[in-house]
Amino acid sequence: MAELNFGQMVKVVGGIRWEKIRSLFDAFNLADGRDPRSQIVDPVFAFPRNHYMLPMVQGKWDFADWGDFRYSFTKTLARPDYNQLSPHFSMNVTRFEVWAGNPKLKPAQATNHDVFLTFHSNELGLLSIGGFYKEVSNFTFSTRYPLHLTAPPGLDSVGSYKVRASQGGTVNYVGPNDGAFLNTYTNSQSPAFIRGLEMDFQTRLWYLPEPFNGTLIGVNYTRVQSKAIYPYRYDTTITIPAVPRPILQVITLDHTREGRLINQPNDVVNAYVGYDYGGFSGRLSFLFQGNSVSSIARDPEADGYTNDYFRIDISARQKLPWFGIQVFLDIFNVNGRKNESAQTSIKGFTSQQNYGMTANLGLRYTM
Repeated sequence: MAELNFGQMVKVVGGIRWEKIRSLFDAFNLADGRDPRSQIVDPVFAFPRNHYMLPMVQGKWDFADWGDFRYSFTKTLARPDYNQLSPHFSMNVTRFEVWAGNPKLKPAQATNHDVFLTFHSNELGLLSIGGFYKEVSNFTFSTRYPLHLTAPPGLDSVGSYKVRASQGGTVNYVGPNDGAFLNTYTNSQSPAFIRGLEMDFQTRLWYLPEPFNGTLIGVNYTRVQSKAIYPYRYDTTITIPAVPRPILQVITLDHTREGRLINQPNDVVNAYVGYDYGGFSGRLSFLFQGNSVSSIARDPEADGYTNDYFRIDISARQKLPWFGIQVFLDIFNVNGRKNESAQTSIKGFTSQQNYGMTANLGLRYTM
């Protein structure tokens, strides 16, 4: 990492990070869940590894005492979680559904460009306006497609999920039936693109008469547009002309569709109103996050997504005149907002999580 200064107005900071990851994942797969007394346990192992070079450059131009211009270029990673990487798989009793991790998943890599203008003064406070552009490759998303006894080269087949079990001198193969669906995770084959605008404003109304001169206001708004290409696989029936009658044949097709980047809302707002006076500090905070896509299906109507989310929080601090002691109170989700997931095709929510309101009350001692 290095820092370069060009006069008093321009500063450039750059550096590079190299990292190499070597992992060992192990799991136990059950060969046949129909009879626990004769259950066969099959240990499986995976050794994912990768290495990356991650450069970074940031520049700042102080064009005036009250403003500056900033640009940054970075490369960052987002790694899949263990549930997505695990070599474990499971099947339901009817053998028509398989759930599996994918140890071959790669970390998502983002190339980021950020440009910001910042203005600051005693009366204004701090105002930042900027834009960003990101290109994300190898992002992870869930997928579901059919398995078959025979599959074209490069496609998963039912045979790859068979486990040989010796019982009573004979050899049996257990696995999903032909046409069963595999639920797993995969990396994108095409990069996703994200662009957006961000505005941040923070000020204190110190110039107002008492007691209003302790009032604080802050607003941060981000507008995001994203685009990603998702592959999907499905079975379809075709008709082959033949004599004396046509032949119906089921084939597997690979297609792609365009959509928003998974887990990416279009609008995010954070705002607060606060008050500071002497040893007291209080905040009333508001969070709004627009809906985001949580799962991708063949048709947009079957996509899963999270509903818009709005939450109110309260926090307060009061310094006590004894030994650096402070009493604090934090109240989260005052409005009792629920986390809801939905799907357009069924015209209703698919899941609902209600964490309710929570609060923390305590003392803090500062040395």
